Amino acid sequence: WNKNKIYAFGLLYRPNNFISSGLKIGKYNNKEKKLSIRHGIAIRPYKGQNFITIGLDTEYNQYNENSNSPDYQLLPFLNINLLHGFNFSINSVSDFRKINFEDFYINMSINFDQFGFFTKSNNNKKNNGFGFYRTKSKLRSVNTKINDIINKNSQTWIRMNMEGMFIEEPVKKQGFSFNINIPFFNSGFNGPVIQLRKWIEKLDALTYDDKIDGIIIDWNYVIAGFSKRQEIYNALKRFKNSGKKIIIYSTYGLTNLDFYLASLANQIFMHEDAAIDLKGFNVERTFYKGLFDTLGIVPEFVAITPYKSAGDSYTRKDFSPEVKENTGRLYESIYNQFIEGISNSKNWDINKTKSIIDNGPYFNDAMIEQGLITGYLYPDEFEDYVNKLNNEKIIFKNWDDFNVNQNYQYSWIEKRKPKIAIIYAVGAIMPGESYGNRLGSTTMGDVTIRNAIKEAREDESIDAIVLRIDSPGGSGSASDLIWREIFKTTDEDTTNIKPIIASMSDVAASGGYYIACQADTIVAYPGTITGSIGVIGGRINLSGFMEKIGISYDRMVFGENAAWLSGSKLWTDNERGRFEKLITEFYGKFLNKVVSGRNNYELDSLKLDSVAGGRVWTGEDAILHNLVDELGGLYDAIGIAKKIVGFSYKDEVEIVEFPKDEGFNIFKTVTALNTNKEISYTFNEHQELLKLLEIIDSDEILYYMPYKFEFK
Repeated sequence: WNKNKIYAFGLLYRPNNFISSGLKIGKYNNKEKKLSIRHGIAIRPYKGQNFITIGLDTEYNQYNENSNSPDYQLLPFLNINLLHGFNFSINSVSDFRKINFEDFYINMSINFDQFGFFTKSNNNKKNNGFGFYRTKSKLRSVNTKINDIINKNSQTWIRMNMEGMFIEEPVKKQGFSFNINIPFFNSGFNGPVIQLRKWIEKLDALTYDDKIDGIIIDWNYVIAGFSKRQEIYNALKRFKNSGKKIIIYSTYGLTNLDFYLASLANQIFMHEDAAIDLKGFNVERTFYKGLFDTLGIVPEFVAITPYKSAGDSYTRKDFSPEVKENTGRLYESIYNQFIEGISNSKNWDINKTKSIIDNGPYFNDAMIEQGLITGYLYPDEFEDYVNKLNNEKIIFKNWDDFNVNQNYQYSWIEKRKPKIAIIYAVGAIMPGESYGNRLGSTTMGDVTIRNAIKEAREDESIDAIVLRIDSPGGSGSASDLIWREIFKTTDEDTTNIKPIIASMSDVAASGGYYIACQADTIVAYPGTITGSIGVIGGRINLSGFMEKIGISYDRMVFGENAAWLSGSKLWTDNERGRFEKLITEFYGKFLNKVVSGRNNYELDSLKLDSVAGGRVWTGEDAILHNLVDELGGLYDAIGIAKKIVGFSYKDEVEIVEFPKDEGFNIFKTVTALNTNKEISYTFNEHQELLKLLEIIDSDEILYYMPYKFEFK
């Protein structure tokens, strides 16, 4: 109602940011009009964002007897909002019975959220002018208010299925599946794949949503490294600490590492025949020297120190003393973090947790007696149990149906958000382009990552870069080329210098650390495996094996060193000496890059060498040696980036992910099928052997981590 005695009622429906529909009914109390009904629909074709809005309204007007007869009008419009707060629009009007859009208006407005200015001009110079407006309040939608009244005493719980493999990169959409299931030689992991960042973002949104009271998790399995699990653990802990409840049901039991996460639950129910495989860590490694000796295969490797032990699986039959000393300390650090996490979740002291782990695994009533679970229920009994929560006044919402970005933008102006690029540097580092499959990148190609860094650096809208690393290293030259692009971003390209925050995932070691050392800040989880600052190179010499099966070689040499490193013969002493010198030079270069990039007065080449030489560290230990700056996860790294560019940790951020998805490419698809097959999980114990053999076969000097670390 207004002073002109016009009564108006309107409805607006926005199912999502892509489309909206509205209805307005106006009752006039003047000499001219009686009634006006206007209905319209509008779309935002560019990913639901408000850059462009296209719409069409229809209007019915009923006039008084002494005025015009009823009319029906079409009112198309186009809004363009390329700059925040500045709106340009074109609209027209035409009689529905005789369509003609000769009459149109051009409008511009500047919006300051609760007030603004506008201008209006007509091609026929009618109703031109400018004005000022102000709004005082924003009302909640009728639908929201009605739901609040109806569900006043109800609780809302999220129902989630915890099943799948967590990866760093966006999950690739599968157009075709080339997997052929053959018994025993199966086609690899075929379960759900989950992007860690999106999962954490969704759980955090639920944590801060006052309408959510708890979460019910149907637990199947989680495949993730320990550091990714720490990120998941921290997110679940934030949810619980907000006062919300976590209830878990597991039909088949919990693994050692799954219990680390599930221990946060307020209640855990299981089928009575299930078990909890809580028993600590068993570290095993397969060695192939005996097999190679039998076949006449000679591994020829040179490492900067015995700690740089990537070739030990082929040159030894057991762990070296150096590996036992260094990796023993690393596993002990992770084990202590494992114990501490369970102790904090269950409110146990450390000694009690150690005792419970030492007496595991657990079956039958021992799980209840030790306080590991709440009780036994069949699946149907569990359904009855959760349906009776809160005196049966409970609403269940599916995890998959919850949309983090479901809120509509009511204002045509947004607060300035920091724009952060996340560059996923995942997989073994190799020359060329990155390759992978639906489980993420298996090879981090230097060309792909360099292009991503360059694109993010030269994009003026991007404020800072987070380099998310999950890599054991690889090619020395490819690592150095990526380092060069990072150096240009932090120091050399003076017109485009931007802060880079290195965020370490499960592994950022050797070449993975090399590409991180130039970052402005390095952030690692306590359980991240990092360091391995060292160099190794060599080959698997098959000449003896070839001779055993009747294959011989002959050669003609033109030049003293033409046969240097030829695979048809073993190294000469001179060749080995030259290779050792080359390894030493690369190691010196590695040390210098780290000292220069870290820019820490407490770290010089001599001090660095005492913690380098191929030694591996957890993030918890690496910070003590000045190898990392902060302990935390991906969102801590984003927070640091926001602070560097002048925003607070609480400010909302716009994330841009790199490398960008190029869409379906048949050439790359076929190439990936030939070079990066998902090896059967029947043989996953030997996958790292095959991956390392592939890298060694590249004849590269390697910045590569000693082992693939797995906990059993």
